[in-house]
Amino acid sequence: MGPNRKDINAFARAAAKSGASDSIALIGIEEAAAAKLIDTFGSLTFMVTVEGQAYAQASRPYCFRVAFNYYGKVGEWGTSDGVVPEQCPKDAAPVTPPPDETIRPVVAVNAREVAHEVLSRLPASGLPSSDGIAAQVASLLSPPDGDGTVTAPPTATVQGSDVGIAMGGPDDCVLVSRVNGVVGDVYPPRVSLQPGELGCTPSTALATDLQPPH
Repeated sequence: MGPNRKDINAFARAAAKSGASDSIALIGIEEAAAAKLIDTFGSLTFMVTVEGQAYAQASRPYCFRVAFNYYGKVGEWGTSDGVVPEQCPKDAAPVTPPPDETIRPVVAVNAREVAHEVLSRLPASGLPSSDGIAAQVASLLSPPDGDGTVTAPPTATVQGSDVGIAMGGPDDCVLVSRVNGVVGDVYPPRVSLQPGELGCTPSTALATDLQPPH
């Protein structure tokens, strides 16, 4: 498990990257419509054989279909919920997930340093607009290093003389604040950054209560 993912192909790519071996093969990818984050949006089928044996040579492979939603394997964590044994197809063979063609925003490697720099040099009063502060941060961020990526844009909020800056998303979020003239990093519980919670927003950087919501 790792970051939440938005479709079954993203989980398939993760499975193929981290779980591929002679004894575990990804042999099926099935998509399904999902209206909500907790709804099943697809399943992956794996064929498992005795460790060390190539799947094609094993006398009795075992196949399992695993259902997924946005949060990962469907069902209770640490249990076999969502894992269904299946008859292995006679023509079973490893499948290759489709390539990821989305353009992903990634947090700049110097995101925290730039946010600290910009906040530290802001005046005590007569602050620029939130958009103006975000633009100052954006102008100093390092470009992304990798195909299919763009730099996650910064956002800012101004509350009196206090300023919050955010960059990224729920799985990689940079939050920096200036409160009462003091600049510092903000590290809320990870669950607070997820959809439906506070999120990776500049307002979160200025939140006064960052206890886990659950």
